Amino acid sequence: MMDTIHCHVDNLSRRKADGGERSAVAKAAYNSGTAIWNERENKVTNFGNRADVVHSALLAPEGAPAWARDRAQLWNMVDTTAKRRDARLAKTIDAAISRDIPQDQWVPLLHAFVAPYVAQGMVADVAIHDDGTGHNPHVHILLTVRTLKPEGFGAKITNVDQKTFVTKARTGWEANSNKFLEAAGSALRLDKRSHKARGIQAEPTKHRGPNPAERALRRVQARQFKEQTMNRRASDDERRAYPLLTEREDWPPTSEQPARDMSQHERGELARYWDDRRAEAEQANTAEVRRRDLGSWLDRTNEDAARRREQAREPKPWYEAALSRARAEHQMPEGYDRVVREPVRDLEQDLTERRSAYEQNVWERAVNQGPNREERELLTLAEGATPEVRDRIKEIVIEERMRHIRAEDDAKRLSRFEKEMDPSLRERLDDFLGGQGQGQQGQTQPEPGPYYRPETRDTLERAQEKMREEYERDDRDREPER
Repeated sequence: MMDTIHCHVDNLSRRKADGGERSAVAKAAYNSGTAIWNERENKVTNFGNRADVVHSALLAPEGAPAWARDRAQLWNMVDTTAKRRDARLAKTIDAAISRDIPQDQWVPLLHAFVAPYVAQGMVADVAIHDDGTGHNPHVHILLTVRTLKPEGFGAKITNVDQKTFVTKARTGWEANSNKFLEAAGSALRLDKRSHKARGIQAEPTKHRGPNPAERALRRVQARQFKEQTMNRRASDDERRAYPLLTEREDWPPTSEQPARDMSQHERGELARYWDDRRAEAEQANTAEVRRRDLGSWLDRTNEDAARRREQAREPKPWYEAALSRARAEHQMPEGYDRVVREPVRDLEQDLTERRSAYEQNVWERAVNQGPNREERELLTLAEGATPEVRDRIKEIVIEERMRHIRAEDDAKRLSRFEKEMDPSLRERLDDFLGGQGQGQQGQTQPEPGPYYRPETRDTLERAQEKMREEYERDDRDREPER
C-alpha cells in the first residue's frame, strides 16, 4: 500500500509579501514552544503556553561554538547578522509523520532525517507537534544557511541554494519514513512522487471541507490532552537540571517527601528541586516588591512634575493678556472678544486633554516594557549605589523609553499625515510654518496691532522705527523757515 508524503521545503526570508518583516527568533520560539528575548525587536517572543510541542531540540555540528548551541543566542545572531531587507534567514522543512509509525519512534525518525544537514555544518532546530489526538503529528525544522565561526556566521553554505535541495529533502523524508514503517511492521509505504508521476489515473477526490462534529471532538480531546500534559511535560531546561526526576511517572513532584522507590540520587535531585522552587518564589517576590516601589516612585515623580508645571503656569494665556490691554486702550468691536478668545481657549483645552491622555499612555507603555540588555546591565550596576542614584537611574531609564516611544509614534503619525494630505494643503502648511519660524526668532508674543490684528512686538518695533526714520528724513529735507 502506497501513500504520498507531505514534505514542504521553503526559505525563511526577512521580507513578507505584505511588506512586513519576519524574524528567525519568532519562528524558533513558535516551533519550540518557548519564550525567547528578541534583541532586534526589543521584546519577548512568547509561545511558552503551547501544549502541542511534544519534543524540541537544537542539534549542532561537532566543534560548533557555544553560542550556536543556545537557541536564543543562535537565532538572535541570525537576525542581527542579516542586514538586507530581502535577506534569507534560514531554511524551513515541515513534514507530516505517518500515523503508522509509533510515537516512541518519532524522535529517532526526526533526528535521523536531519543528521545529514548537521554533518554539512548546519544547525538544526527541530520540533515535533501533536495535539494529543494523533490526528496530525508533524515536524518543524529550522536550518541555518551559513558556516559557523567562533565569533559569528561566515559565508553561505552553497548547496542550500541549489534546486536539488528540495528534491533531496523529500527523498530523505521518504526513505527514513519507509525505514521506520518497515521496522514497525506496517505494510504502508510512502512515495514522494505525485499520482501523475506514478502513472495513477485516479480521479481527483473532492475535498469535503471541515466536519463540525469531528473538529469539535478534536478540540475537546486536545483540551483534555493539554490539561493532562501541560504540568507533566518537562522542558529542556528541566531535563538538564533534573535528569532523573523528569524520567519518573510522577513528574513534576508535588511533595517534598521522597517516594519509597526513589534512589539516593533521585532523592538528592528532589531536595535540590524544592530548594530551587523556594529560591524562585523569593526572587519573584523581590521583583514584585521592586516593581511596586518603582511604580510608586514614578507616581510621586509625575505628581511632583505636574505640581511644578501648575505653579509655573502664567495666570492668563498670552492672548487673554493681549486682549485685556487692547480693551483698555481701544473700543473693541461687538462680539470680538467672544469670537477670538473662545475658539482658542477650546482648542487649548482639547489639546491639553489629549496630550495628558497620550502622556499617560506613553508612561504606561514605558513601565510595562520589558528591559533590554543595556537596561539590565545598567540597573544591575546601580544596585550597589546609593538610593538617590538608583532612583535617578530608574528615572533615566523610564524617560529614555518614553523618548523612544514618542519618536516612533511621531514618525508613524507624520508618515500617515503626509499620505493623507492634499498637495496644495501641504504647500500652504509649509508656507505657514515658514512664517511662524520667522516670527518666533525673537521669542516675543503677539499683541494687538493696528485694526486689532495680532502682531509680535518685534514687528511693531520695526514698524515704529521705520516710521521714525521716515519722519527724520522728511524733517531734514524740509526747507528752514525764514
